[in-house]
Amino acid sequence: MAALTDIKDKIFIRAGTETVFSYLTEADLLDKWWPAACQSDPREGGELNFTWANGSGLSTRYKVFDRPVRLEYEFYREYLAFDLQAKAQGCVLSVRHRRVPFSTDDVSQALHVAQVWPTLLISLKVLIEHGIELKGDLAD
Repeated sequence: MAALTDIKDKIFIRAGTETVFSYLTEADLLDKWWPAACQSDPREGGELNFTWANGSGLSTRYKVFDRPVRLEYEFYREYLAFDLQAKAQGCVLSVRHRRVPFSTDDVSQALHVAQVWPTLLISLKVLIEHGIELKGDLAD
């Protein structure tokens, strides 16, 4: 039987919380660093639709939308939470995956989250701080 675990990541970004929050919620900014395409109704209860590079997709709704400090939504079997904390010359973005399936027989989902999210966060940081989109390079 699989247990559920939390996986956390944190990164400093040289931009204000409003800017970073927009990159987490605005479709035209989200699809520059994460999904192949996105539709977003950025408000509590608003719909969020991801389309991945392989053509599959995910539809969810914003459960918590506290601009510009907190954002939460269900993500497949997980619950994804973003917290932003203003700091001198930027902000800290914390990402927490809750309820990630994990067992000694199958660590694939936990391993996927632990490997992919640091790369996604670096991609987001480079995009915001330098205007360079790494998403295409990462997919190759």
